[in-house]
Amino acid sequence: MIENILKIEKSVYQRLINSFYEAQKECGGLLGGKGGVVTKFFADKGKSTTDLHHYIPDTEKLNNKISTWLEDGIEILGFYHTHPQGCPELSANDVTYINSIMKSIQEYTDTLMFPIIIPNDKIVGYYAVNIDNETEIFSASIKIL
Repeated sequence: MIENILKIEKSVYQRLINSFYEAQKECGGLLGGKGGVVTKFFADKGKSTTDLHHYIPDTEKLNNKISTWLEDGIEILGFYHTHPQGCPELSANDVTYINSIMKSIQEYTDTLMFPIIIPNDKIVGYYAVNIDNETEIFSASIKIL
């Protein structure tokens, strides 16, 4: 089980908040690492949509990366996505997305991180836990290593 602290290497933190984002378009990706520390990420621009403020994951691409990482001994620690400045909270769509993922991974783990990246600013931590077949979502602190 993951603590309520998202531990992340400094170089990964910096790359997550300072890279690859298209102006005004939400995107996301996968977080991986070892020993509960995020040491790598996989960026996903998502499926094409006309709504610039809505991220639809490319599940085929993400599932392929998950398989590769698991074969290489990399832990799947969570999924991130971006929000624009001033929107650090989870939306109703985010909660639906988190619940869906948590139901689909019950055999693998009961806890995942779901941070929000505010480009060029910060990471806001959230994590979800499956408890008695229900998903609970909590705030998480960020610890840069």
